Amino acid sequence: MAYIVGILRVRIRIPLCHSLKEKRGVLRGLENHMRKKFNVSVAEIGDQDYWHSAELGVATGSTDRDIVDQTLHKVVGLIEREGDLQVVDFEVEIL
Repeated sequence: MAYIVGILRVRIRIPLCHSLKEKRGVLRGLENHMRKKFNVSVAEIGDQDYWHSAELGVATGSTDRDIVDQTLHKVVGLIEREGDLQVVDFEVEIL
């Protein structure tokens, strides 16, 4: 039985942040919410020095390709439902 790994790369806009410290707090809360709700690994992988944007990498795995794909798309939906965040772009890769 093969193990499937899915990777999500998502760029988000955080228009109401006024400092890097504030951005880190917003992202920390979002990352913890994603980890608890979907049991995924999350890391900030780009735009670390910009107040109003972030690039996150999210990974998950399963023996079922559909579950991996659905989980990553649900993560995007969660981010889109966050009031002060906007999804600019995202890419899902299944390995």
